[in-house]
Amino acid sequence: MKASPFVGPLAIVVLCAVGSASAQNQVSREARIAARQELEFAKLDLQNYWQVEYPRQRRELNAEIELADEQIRSIKEQENILRPSPRFTLDEPFPLSWAELRVCRKAAEIRLNNLLAERSNLIRFRGDQFRILEIRVQAARQHVAELEATDEVANAPATLPAA
Repeated sequence: MKASPFVGPLAIVVLCAVGSASAQNQVSREARIAARQELEFAKLDLQNYWQVEYPRQRRELNAEIELADEQIRSIKEQENILRPSPRFTLDEPFPLSWAELRVCRKAAEIRLNNLLAERSNLIRFRGDQFRILEIRVQAARQHVAELEATDEVANAPATLPAA
């Protein structure tokens, strides 16, 4: 039996096409794996922020608020001790120290108000880092879905239209 002269080149073309499809499937598979890994890393970063960083930030703010509140109480006590009496005594505080205490108390009250506002914003908005991590997770999910959708289209069997 004599082989056709087209069988050899046809076999080479078929083998190249199969090899090319195999290489393309391998690249597509590696891209899907990388996208899934990126999604998992993004999820881990978001979980780390929500379970570790966010509570740490709240604890730090709560500690600073408590410290500022205690500082205000201490200054008020010092003011009560140093408050000038209605009659003249030799142990009256200098007007300078009295004025310094009022300034320190005012500064501590402003700091306390700022810390309370910062804590309120952290609780309400969860910080910019949380939003960035959420967006990263959404983008990674979308990338995985796109890769899987294009892979399904590429691997779908070709159907010929009915005549």
